[in-house]
Amino acid sequence: MARNLKTRTFVFQTPSIAAVTASLNSMGMAYDVHIVPQGSRVEKIALTAIVNSSLRRFRSEVGSLPDTILMFRDGVSEGYFDSVCPMSTFNH
Repeated sequence: MARNLKTRTFVFQTPSIAAVTASLNSMGMAYDVHIVPQGSRVEKIALTAIVNSSLRRFRSEVGSLPDTILMFRDGVSEGYFDSVCPMSTFNH
């Protein structure tokens, strides 16, 4: 909690939460979930470790890796999009 001396109010530093879900079967009935608390205003997500974990879990459930991976990103304001997009890509 930081104190703003001009207005004499308290400003709370709320954490960012990164949440990733991944389907574990072709029916979309089982999911792998990762919830990662981050610092306030942190826009970068460590996708490589999360995606690798979900892929290992998918392979153990289905017996093979998925043919297609779709990724959606939400929660990035227009002003941050150009700087966040390159940081959020997954390199295989």
